[in-house]
Amino acid sequence: MIHGGIFTSHNQKLILSHVLKTSSIAERMRGLLWHTPLNDGEGLLIQPCSSIHTFGMHYEIDAIFLNKDLTIKKIFSHVKPYRFVMSFGAAMVLEIVADSAAKLGLVENMKLQWELNK
Repeated sequence: MIHGGIFTSHNQKLILSHVLKTSSIAERMRGLLWHTPLNDGEGLLIQPCSSIHTFGMHYEIDAIFLNKDLTIKKIFSHVKPYRFVMSFGAAMVLEIVADSAAKLGLVENMKLQWELNK
């Protein structure tokens, strides 16, 4: 996994301060399975990805589907364990703490920015 990335909004407001990014097929398939629950400010970016499942997970997440330009296509809040969600045309998904999307003010068609911490 690539560690230490951040997400900001188009006006440089910090959204997430610690985002892991998958770097292999195995990591994409595993996602957050067998991972301790995320904390506020943390996330997992899975790319390429247009669908996820929460089979085997024991906690809820928010799933933010993004296109190639990092524009939010679809937000699924409080995805419970043993569920499947998808967004046609999505290039990646950002998994975050349940209810974080609303608290952070994330909405569909909002453009985000990704960068590695320096």
